Order: sequence, then C-alpha cells, then structure tokens
Amino acid sequence: MARRRTTIPSLLLISAITFAGCSSSEPVLPTLAVLPSVTPTLSDVEWSATSEQMTATHLPTATDAPSATPAPTETPLPSETPSPEVTATPAFDVGESTRAIREGLDLLSEADVTDVRVTDGREAIIAYVVSATDLPGVQAEGVDVLIAVAAAIKNFGLDLETVMLVVGNPDGNVAGTILVYVDDLIAFYTGNIRRDELLARLVVTELQDVVPAQAAPATEVWTLAPAAASTSVPAARSWNCSGDLYKCDDFASRAEMNSYIAACPGDPSNLDGDDDGEYCE
Repeated sequence: MARRRTTIPSLLLISAITFAGCSSSEPVLPTLAVLPSVTPTLSDVEWSATSEQMTATHLPTATDAPSATPAPTETPLPSETPSPEVTATPAFDVGESTRAIREGLDLLSEADVTDVRVTDGREAIIAYVVSATDLPGVQAEGVDVLIAVAAAIKNFGLDLETVMLVVGNPDGNVAGTILVYVDDLIAFYTGNIRRDELLARLVVTELQDVVPAQAAPATEVWTLAPAAASTSVPAARSWNCSGDLYKCDDFASRAEMNSYIAACPGDPSNLDGDDDGEYCE
C-alpha cells in the first residue's frame, strides 16, 4: 500500500485550530505565518543521514604512530686472542747432570762403553745407548731419550770431570744426539754417531782438545770406519818381459795391461793373437 504524504503546513494549521478552540471562549482568528514552500522529502532526509554517516565513515581513523625501528646494534668485533706464551723447557738441570759416570756404567753392557782417553786418572767415556730399553725403567723416544738417560745416570761418575755420552738408535728410528760434558759446559750435536763418521771424528777431536792425550795408551780404542782410500797414483808394477808369462786375466785393469805393453814391446805374451793391434779382445 502506498504511503500518504503529509506536509508540514497542514500539520501547523491543524495545531493552530486546536489550540484556539481550547484556550479561550473568545473567538481568536488564527494568524497563519507565511512559510516558504519547502517540501522536504523522506529521500532528502535519508540522504542527509546517509551523507553524514558516509562522512563519518570516511573520516580518517586515528592510528598509532608507527614505533621507531630501533637501530641495529653494532656487533662488537671479536677481541684478538692473545697468543699463548711459549715457554722453553730446559732439557734437564745442568747441575744434576754434568757429573754422571759410575752408576751409569753398571746399567750399560760392557760392549756399549769405550774408554777413549785416560788422563791423570780422569776418564773420558763414550757410552752408546742403543735405545731407551737398554736402561731399566727408561721409556722415552727422540730427544726424551737423552733426558731420561741423563736422569738415570745422574750419579754416574761423581769423581770424574769429563764425560761424553752418546745416545742414539742404530736403526735410525730415533735421531741420535751426542752430548758432551766438559766440567759445567754442555754442547749438543745432532745425528747418529755410528752413521756419521765425520761427526764422530769431530767429536773425538774436540774431546782431545779439551783433555789432551797423555803418554798412557787408551784401555780400548774406539773403532771408526776405515779412512777413505788415498787418491794418490800407486807405483807402477814391474814386468818380466822374458817370455810368454802373462794372460789377459793377469791384469787388474786395462791401464795395467797398457803398462805391460809399454814395458815389453813386441807382445812377448801374445796378447794380440790376430795381430790387429787390439790386445785382450
């Protein structure tokens, strides 16, 4: 059903008539104000409300201010780790080891100990320790062998002044070390004395310089490798040129054969059987 439209002037007229009839018995003519002819429609009202609502809807809503992003914290650089201090470890106490003779001889076999010099009752000893197992209670390798041996014979030779102790391994598994005791002085040499003839001779020479040899001979002689053969030319061999006395096998070398040919011209031993000038073909 269609809705009937009621205008505002009509409502005002009805209200005025009712008020006049009820307020007084005297007839009062109503005065009607002239109102502008404005007829708002429901659609206008609805649009206004809707516009306000829309306006309210479109107002920017208050939003919290964005929190400040904290600046990234700087990662501290790693501090440099100080290098560990390297403390040099002494091989052993010099004071406890420089006079070491008597008990050490009891620990070593006679084959390992050699007297190289006898001077005024003072002995210079060379003791060769094949390995740490030659000393009871000693278990060590490499340079530690030397330290262990020195500790094992620290009471060895309290009445002697000069000792030379050689520690090494004939198989070459442990680097040999030569330790020379001269009173309170110590000198180290590397290498295996049995394998290095030059070093062995050097040590003996140095020991001779420290403790000069006396007239009394050594009780034993330390055997070194034979000296190298002399490079001098041997004396020429004398030959007998009286007949057929030599065969090619009699000459140790072609040089020796040439020496015979030069000494005995005419080939008396018939070394050149086909006379082609080539001997012992």
